[in-house]
Amino acid sequence: MLEAGAMMAVSKLIKRQARKNLKGERNRRQVQAHTWSYKVGDLVKIKGEKTWGIIVECIDVNSYCQIITSYGKREVLHKHLERIQSL
Repeated sequence: MLEAGAMMAVSKLIKRQARKNLKGERNRRQVQAHTWSYKVGDLVKIKGEKTWGIIVECIDVNSYCQIITSYGKREVLHKHLERIQSL
């Protein structure tokens, strides 16, 4: 008979199956692609900077936008932008 604090040993086979199941669950999860909704004419701010600008061109839906700032034209990744006002 087992004592109050004693635990039964788990076989290596059961541990291996549990790890395999967990890895399989991780692979089944799908990461949804983030889509950005910036449009030409939106007033935006670059995160981490005090630079503001207006979007003049979106090169790709999920990559770069060209903005006009007081310093001139600049290409910035969508994830580095913060919308202040939409057109």
